[in-house]
Amino acid sequence: MKLKNYIVPIIIFLAFVYRPPVNSFRLSYEVSLLYSCSLIFGMFLIYKKYTWPGWFLILASYASYLPVCSLLSMQSLRVIVCGVALYYAIVELNIKKENLFNGIAAVGLVHVLFLLLQYNNIDPYQIYGIKSNLALTGLTANPNEASALTALTLPCFFRRYWAYAIPLLVIGVLLSRSYGGILALAAILCVYCLYHGHKFTGLMTFGLILIGAYIFIDKPEFSARYTTWKAAILLYFNTEPFEIAPKIIIKKTFLTGFGLGHWKTISHNNFFDVVNDVYFHRAHNTFLHTWFEMGMGFLVILAFYAKRLYKQIKDNIIFILAVCAIFVTCNTNSTLRMNALNGLIIIVWIAIIECSWREQRIKI
Repeated sequence: MKLKNYIVPIIIFLAFVYRPPVNSFRLSYEVSLLYSCSLIFGMFLIYKKYTWPGWFLILASYASYLPVCSLLSMQSLRVIVCGVALYYAIVELNIKKENLFNGIAAVGLVHVLFLLLQYNNIDPYQIYGIKSNLALTGLTANPNEASALTALTLPCFFRRYWAYAIPLLVIGVLLSRSYGGILALAAILCVYCLYHGHKFTGLMTFGLILIGAYIFIDKPEFSARYTTWKAAILLYFNTEPFEIAPKIIIKKTFLTGFGLGHWKTISHNNFFDVVNDVYFHRAHNTFLHTWFEMGMGFLVILAFYAKRLYKQIKDNIIFILAVCAIFVTCNTNSTLRMNALNGLIIIVWIAIIECSWREQRIKI
């Protein structure tokens, strides 16, 4: 007997007869629909051999309901469902890899163009009929996001002809003046040199970029991140029930997180230490942020996916550089949470990697 023949009808039945604890009775219908869709979609992905995205979606469904169901958790779950659906669609459509590379590279060039225009006090957003504040943000909303987007598109330029535009991307990273992108740039160039056997050149490049940024741009400021991360880790292991908002009480265990979307609520209600009178509404670390909200299950899924990812990228330098950019930017910024378009680039990257790996296995 196959479980799917029983579980799916049960989920559909519960969607009609169970009412989630939300304020509006009509809203409970929408929440029940969202839960049933996300759970069935997660099962479908597992059935189709998309194991880690399926389990991630099921875990996200759980974390959006427990330890507490809220509007923020529902909004977060919707975004995750969209992201997983995008990943599945790209892999199944089996779009030509070079075309996707070209699309990502084009985004990087337009982003740098916007940065250069903003640097010269020209507002590129006037072509859309809107005004920006002329900050050096390119296609994004703040310097952290701008540097992350530049770094995430950079690996596509390590190809024939496209490589001539790498200096433009380097300029884009430096213009954003954010150390997340600068660190990613240094790591990408270092890894590229190490991959081709130039150990000394790679280490020298890494060191010179960071030293140059320290001297000519600004001193890096990581104390706020460190203080926030330390407070979040200590709070995670505190299993005593507490009220994060009026009449919203969280009762968590060691294995469960605080629920999707609740980092901002907890930060806003002063559960973290004050950092220069500012509370971090994002963790500025995607992995820590997701673990804090989804619990130990996320770390298990991440570990299994990391092992799979290593097999997929070890013989492809562009994929290695892409993962390097993703890893650095996700550890220095809330890349998947602060800017949906940066998250889209990451989803496209991991979909390309998965699609390429499946093609190779079919050929074998």
